[in-house]
Amino acid sequence: MKGPLLPVADYCNYELKLFIYGHRASEFETHELLALSHHEPIVGIFVGLLVKPYKGGTALSGNSACRWYINADLPEIRSFVDKSVLPITIMVHTV
Repeated sequence: MKGPLLPVADYCNYELKLFIYGHRASEFETHELLALSHHEPIVGIFVGLLVKPYKGGTALSGNSACRWYINADLPEIRSFVDKSVLPITIMVHTV
């Protein structure tokens, strides 16, 4: 099973594509993140990703070893969210 293609961008608008495969893909709550993104910025920490070439660019690919932490309760993330300005748009692409 392959999950959604998610663009991940930093403050400089450098964007990578994120793919999550296998049973972990069904655990990724895309709709909840989209709903949350209308109220606050989302900071995701992704662990266990592979960097791969994709359509002339670079993509991140995650499988069963991939873990993620969304808006983790860390001082650095709280500070970042407090300084961020909405709206921040999340787009989900399907492949």
